Amino acid sequence: MKIDNITKNKMKKDIEVICNYYLKKEVKELRIGDLFNIWNKVYCNRHYSNDNPNVVLIDNIRLLPMDFSIDFYPCNTNDNTLQTALIQILTELGYIVKK
Repeated sequence: MKIDNITKNKMKKDIEVICNYYLKKEVKELRIGDLFNIWNKVYCNRHYSNDNPNVVLIDNIRLLPMDFSIDFYPCNTNDNTLQTALIQILTELGYIVKK
């Protein structure tokens, strides 16, 4: 299935927050393997409670709001569809994704 625009825009906002926190400003090139690492950070920071070590807290405030309803595969996608969406989103954010 394809990821709808509403979900894609939400993903883009979350990915931008994660990239701004985890990646150095000079990093502009990503590998395919980085895509799922970035998405996993979004998922962990959204899905898990504050006591999970994968959740980033800054001054006791979550990097991303908790949302137990988030799916690792939004809109019932598979690996290929999710990867395509992540490439599109990260390209829109100014990153170069090398295959």
